[in-house]
Amino acid sequence: MGCVVFLTACSDEKIYILEGNITGLVSPIIYVETSSEQDNKRDMLLSKEGEFRYVSSSDSVEPVILYMEEDSVWMTVWAKNGE
Repeated sequence: MGCVVFLTACSDEKIYILEGNITGLVSPIIYVETSSEQDNKRDMLLSKEGEFRYVSSSDSVEPVILYMEEDSVWMTVWAKNGE
């Protein structure tokens, strides 16, 4: 399985964009888990041929964990609004 993930800079300082392409996925479902002092959140994305895009916001730098293949494969990236 190969994975390319980008944190895309955006002009809106209130959001961050996480997008990428994961090759070799058996299941198109990707879970995105974020955790901050105020909230823990788990979202589900459906990738299309491995491509995905996730838009969110945070009060500071926060870890974003991507779970793939029914939670058996995961990776962590760090996201910050506007970056």
